Amino acid sequence: MTTLRKHIDAHFDEELFRVKERLAIMGRLVELQVRAAIAAFLQRDAKRAAAVVEGDREVNQLERDIDEHCVRTLALRQPAGSDLRFVAATLKIVTDLERIGDLAVSTARQSRSRDDVSLQTFHRLSELAETALTTLRTSLDCFLQGDAARARTVIAADGQMAKEVAYLTADLGAEMTREPALVANGLAALMVAKHIERMFAHATNIAEMTIYTTSAQDVRHIT
Repeated sequence: MTTLRKHIDAHFDEELFRVKERLAIMGRLVELQVRAAIAAFLQRDAKRAAAVVEGDREVNQLERDIDEHCVRTLALRQPAGSDLRFVAATLKIVTDLERIGDLAVSTARQSRSRDDVSLQTFHRLSELAETALTTLRTSLDCFLQGDAARARTVIAADGQMAKEVAYLTADLGAEMTREPALVANGLAALMVAKHIERMFAHATNIAEMTIYTTSAQDVRHIT
């Protein structure tokens, strides 16, 4: 009986490892999508924007693959405790990653809404995106490693992105007031900034799932 139990546990551990592996791959792909989308917008690069749109197919396929693997694991292994919470959290996290991918596509498409003239505030979009991507990488690492302490530091920083976007919005408004001809560019930049803010929120959700998985504590919507 003990031998059988070890055999079953070994297969289950292997399945969980594969889930983690696919989740890490999806996270890296989404990060690449966001970087390409920001570059496409700032450089008004139609070819790169089209590549981001096309790349979303792979993001969506990874979401389906991981979902199917998790559902199959729930049905066949009937995990309990932290293993069950890990699988349940993974199902939520792939949705967050897929939505970040969708926001990358929307960002890339905003490159068609602007002309060749750059606003002074454009460079700050790259800085905001880097903050969001750093949070994404950290949150996903915390989840895959079960690092609740580090995840709490990510959650504690929530709210700073909203402030930065608010500052950028005010500066963009002032710049558009001074140069009415730049209104289209300014509105496109505002949309991208809002997309980045949502990316950050999805990344923070992943950190929250780490707390849930490791301690069964639901910290969502706690202020």
